[in-house]
Amino acid sequence: VITNTGFSIVRPLVEAPQRVNLVRNGSFGSGMTNWQTYATPDLSYVQSDVTSGVFQFNRLSPPPNSSNQAVVFQETGMALPAGAPIQARFDLGNSSSVRRRISVLLLESDFSDLHVCTFWVPPNAPLATYRMRSHTTKAWSNAAIYFYAATDGIDGGFNLIDDVSLQYDATFASDVTECWDPTRP
Repeated sequence: VITNTGFSIVRPLVEAPQRVNLVRNGSFGSGMTNWQTYATPDLSYVQSDVTSGVFQFNRLSPPPNSSNQAVVFQETGMALPAGAPIQARFDLGNSSSVRRRISVLLLESDFSDLHVCTFWVPPNAPLATYRMRSHTTKAWSNAAIYFYAATDGIDGGFNLIDDVSLQYDATFASDVTECWDPTRP
């Protein structure tokens, strides 16, 4: 960069800034922008939409004698150094009449380093804030957050997700993965 006093060397941003939400459109105010869904055996096994700024989705039952998965995720495109403390906050809810299990993964987008929390969301539960703290065990080139629907959506209700954030925050030390569920002591 040429300045009034000569040259200045500007280094490109190579890792995520601290205490900044790495997730874009975490409030789903722009629908599914920046978010992706994935399901097996194909995308017809995930039912999803955004209603009033809340993402709702289901994993539809698999074919007989098989298993499947359905997930919503965002790859942030942000790098994190090895040993980086990370924290995710997100609201989960459940509009169905049965409790639902959701697994949340914080990971390097190639799945070479990942951390998991699994939450049971009570039936007919309004949105409540859940948290997850962890750390990278190696440098990440593309931090990501994934929400897996671990329970089939057979009763007409939905898994609900809103207000998702993921932050790199070196002010706290984390060498374990901690899962906070507002419905548990």
